[in-house]
Amino acid sequence: KEKCPLVIVFHGLTGNMEERHITAVSSAMNVIGFATLRVELYGHGKSGGAFEQHNLMKWINNAMTVTDYAKTLDFVTDLYICGHSQGGLLTMLAAGMRAMILRRRFRCLLQL
Repeated sequence: KEKCPLVIVFHGLTGNMEERHITAVSSAMNVIGFATLRVELYGHGKSGGAFEQHNLMKWINNAMTVTDYAKTLDFVTDLYICGHSQGGLLTMLAAGMRAMILRRRFRCLLQL
């Protein structure tokens, strides 16, 4: 199995992981050799829970669970996160909470 970096992609408020701009980011990362994991956050898309019951703490819990899972994958060399809108806020919070496992490099990989 080939090893590569992994980018976790988070959608924004009222969004889902199948939105065109989210799948476009995922596809662009794949083209440059990064694996991607698009995440459906609580109360959105096909995830569990009702939208009306979602809150930022539930999203943070989702992000912590996903990053903890991703670090166990044998093929992952480096771990990155990116997000759109509220998903972008989530990435900043998650990066602060999981700084030791997330790649400490800030680069613009794709201009949306």
